Amino acid sequence: VEQGGVILPPKSEFRKQDLMNIEEWDSSTYDLIVMDPPWSNKHVKRVKMTGAGYMMMDNDDLEKMPVTKLLNDDGLLFVWCTNKVKHRAAVTAWFTSWGLSMVGTWYWVKVTKHGEMVTQFTQDKQ
Repeated sequence: VEQGGVILPPKSEFRKQDLMNIEEWDSSTYDLIVMDPPWSNKHVKRVKMTGAGYMMMDNDDLEKMPVTKLLNDDGLLFVWCTNKVKHRAAVTAWFTSWGLSMVGTWYWVKVTKHGEMVTQFTQDKQ
């Protein structure tokens, strides 16, 4: 199935939702939710001063999202997170708050077009 230039498996759909309007969403539930939270960070704050960038959300506000109302009982939640310790700790707290179990962690390692790492990989990068 192709939707908006994205190829999806049958019985799937892509939804890009704005959290600011979450009360207006329909009552659908999902087998998979991929979250790319609007993390607060210094770069976005600097860019935002120029009129560009995006609206950031505080970790406490993100935790208040009704994830359990959106996710099927046996559904999966993937959360993209920066490597900042504060944000990683927040994600762990969210899963606990939402009554979900964290079952795995994947790491996105950025490489150049020649396959070289853009930066040194470390789990403890601040």
